[in-house]
Amino acid sequence: MASNPVLSIIDRDGGLELRPQGSWTAAHAAALEGLYDGIAPRLPLAGRLKIDMAGVAELDTLGAWLLEKITRRVAQAGHPADMVGISERHADLITEVKE
Repeated sequence: MASNPVLSIIDRDGGLELRPQGSWTAAHAAALEGLYDGIAPRLPLAGRLKIDMAGVAELDTLGAWLLEKITRRVAQAGHPADMVGISERHADLITEVKE
């Protein structure tokens, strides 16, 4: 059973650490867009960004794209952005969306 998507936000050492959890899938599109809209204003000011993917249970193209959109927004502001904790089952999708 799919769990609702969650995005924990931690201010850490002049940057942000994001911890997405649950199902980041099209079935939760409205919730995911709301999570993105909530964090978007902070992204250009983040300094640096770390996204810890360890809590993501389900991921599809929409979820992967929103996470990529977050990293691109930080990178466009000239700050480093990294994704860590990507499970093997999600790694190919993350790579595909990034390209």
